[in-house]
Amino acid sequence: MHYNEENTKEIIEEKTNEKIIYMGTGSRKGYLECVLAGVTCPVPEQKEVHSMLESNIFGYVTSGKGYIEINNETHTLTAGDFYFIGKGSSVYCYPDSDEPWEKMWLHVGGTIVEDLKTTFRLDDFVISKNNVRRCFIEIHDILRCMLPNNTPNSLRRISCLLFEILSEVKKDEFFALEGKKIRKAELIKTYLENNVYNDISLDTTAKEFRVSKMHVIRLFKKEFNITPMQYLIDRKLNVAKSLLSGTVMPISEISDLLRFSNTQHFSNSFKKTVGMSPSNYRRSIQNQK
Repeated sequence: MHYNEENTKEIIEEKTNEKIIYMGTGSRKGYLECVLAGVTCPVPEQKEVHSMLESNIFGYVTSGKGYIEINNETHTLTAGDFYFIGKGSSVYCYPDSDEPWEKMWLHVGGTIVEDLKTTFRLDDFVISKNNVRRCFIEIHDILRCMLPNNTPNSLRRISCLLFEILSEVKKDEFFALEGKKIRKAELIKTYLENNVYNDISLDTTAKEFRVSKMHVIRLFKKEFNITPMQYLIDRKLNVAKSLLSGTVMPISEISDLLRFSNTQHFSNSFKKTVGMSPSNYRRSIQNQK
């Protein structure tokens, strides 16, 4: 491949332990703009800081482990993880000190990428466990060998590969058979129901499903017209009502069982939702018997 910026490429590789496969010309006018592509070598001290990205990043972890900090959240990535970081994001990426990651990546922009983001409803940050390594290898091979006389065909093929990657990543959301499609909101709902007796938060829920907290809220509220944490509290309080009416368990023990921070928090939540304190609710049930 012909590089106009060969010296710059060598400096980047020397200073960052990145193997640069391709460097674009800096043009931002095409329907597909391949800006930069390469491989991050497994070096423990290798760190990346991207402030207000000017292009989108498609990446795939081939081995090891690493971390991406974005929107005040830290995400753990391991071998087999695909990730997408949207244009305009600010991120901090770094490898695990014991198992530093190796990853393949592509910085890309253009109108077709924006269309793909809209079509597949991509958030600014996406992680998914999908075997799309073959697609990244082919993209790198195309860029490594791309010459001016075959650029249009090469870019068309890369566009198809990006579509293939996102089709795989979003297959459960877009391509599942009718009647067998399990929406992520349903999975979140089941997760919350299974953790009524545990101390979980929006943070732990987002990490469980490897999405942002805002995505969890948006997805859940759209499906069930209630926020996930309010749904969890309502489930806990339904259990509390059963325990108050059917047992003599002390209110403090019910609070502990349902993992409220303290009895006062439990009582306040109960009164706000039910309209009376736990003790008054228990008394009202007993008076009805």
